Amino acid sequence: MFPTSTSHSAGGQQDEGIIKMKIKAAARESAVALAAAAGAWADQDFRPQDELLEACAAGGLLLVLRAPYRSATLFSEELRAAARLASLPEHLLVPLGAGLWLLRGETDSVEAAKLLGRLPQLCGVRLLLEICGCAVDSASLLSSLRVSPPARHHAPHWGLRYEQHFPASVMALAPWSHVATAPAVSIGLAVHFGPAFVSVAAGTAPAGGFDDLVLLETKPVLFLCRNRPILRHRPQWLLPGVPRPPPPTGQPAPPSPWPAAPTGEAVPSESGTVASAAPRGPAPNPEGAEGLPWWICLWDVRPFTFSASLEPLVASAAVSIATSIHLASHPRASAGQPLHMLDPCCGSGTVLVAGLAQGHRCRGSDLREDFVTRARENLAYMHLSLDGIAQHDALQPFPPGDGPPPDLIVSNPPWGKHIGAEDDGARIIASVVRQFGGSTMCWLANATALATALRIAGVELVYHCRLGGVEAFVLRTRCA
Repeated sequence: MFPTSTSHSAGGQQDEGIIKMKIKAAARESAVALAAAAGAWADQDFRPQDELLEACAAGGLLLVLRAPYRSATLFSEELRAAARLASLPEHLLVPLGAGLWLLRGETDSVEAAKLLGRLPQLCGVRLLLEICGCAVDSASLLSSLRVSPPARHHAPHWGLRYEQHFPASVMALAPWSHVATAPAVSIGLAVHFGPAFVSVAAGTAPAGGFDDLVLLETKPVLFLCRNRPILRHRPQWLLPGVPRPPPPTGQPAPPSPWPAAPTGEAVPSESGTVASAAPRGPAPNPEGAEGLPWWICLWDVRPFTFSASLEPLVASAAVSIATSIHLASHPRASAGQPLHMLDPCCGSGTVLVAGLAQGHRCRGSDLREDFVTRARENLAYMHLSLDGIAQHDALQPFPPGDGPPPDLIVSNPPWGKHIGAEDDGARIIASVVRQFGGSTMCWLANATALATALRIAGVELVYHCRLGGVEAFVLRTRCA
């Protein structure tokens, strides 16, 4: 029997499918190899116990990152990029593993001060703690405090809270916990610090201040630290009694991000007293218990989202990494002028809001007109305005005169997982790179897009890591 034309066609399609699968596999293997060479160390577990104790024996500052399994590497690079921008000597910022870093040496040096001054912009940093003592368990910690007790500050009160840092847990007590003896730790600390213990809720600090102590538990080591709050900026209109600004011109009035209370209902005020309220104001601590920046708390309840929306913390880290890398290689750009940022596949606007929160001048576009409309609604809800947002196909040339050339391009283009075809991201990146030489770009896409980008002449790979099945990579492009 002779084969029919249909069988020929089916065989050709099968061969084409096999070729595509091989190309995908090769791209994934290349991405894995790049990650191993460029940043896999950040995914490592904690250092051995004796190394941790030795590294922290002389004190210093602990930087505790938000460390969900997929994103810990990105948050570590966000911190490292900021340290390089501050010209901090590399040996002074020590990775302890699993999203825990030690800043040692003279923390009041110019370089350390620059890094600490940038921390409010780094959403990946959850806590900044001054080490008072560390040990393998609570009994050893108390013994060390008797030998070398930490100095009390001059505050009349002291407070203590418990934090756990383990990347795979969500604040759940893990089976390796050593804090079964928490009462003994509390009693021992009370003996040393005196009876002026206070249980401090957010926004209710006692008059005269207090020593804010933190017992930080990790798998290998228990730390006693003094909290150094990260003071993140928030708009004045989030404060009680401050009128909300009008919506951007031509936009409908956005809904309030805070639930209203019935007229006359008694609600807590920021001072902790009870007052008769009309509409309810923001919670005493808009950043929340986890120290989240104000915009993330509101963005979670924005009017429009969809399945492929980028996680806000990931978007913020991507913008921050691109910013630090660009400023480090363009010193003149750091003279207080905002950078211009473009997101050519803006979706619901998450990357744009992250850029605006970091002080950039942002504009965006998207292929779908309905996304552009809904992204405008989201930005109006946040009381933020852009340089522009328009419907545009990123595979086509951007209109001339559409604003100054972008310093930064940060985007999560479609690449087939939720939206579009598998090679869409690769084609979009190739088009944008060729149009905007000289920009620093951070992309979140698939391995095919990464492989395509690295084949373009004039492109330098500055950073790359893997977030599950997503490749996060920063490119530096030569001016055309």
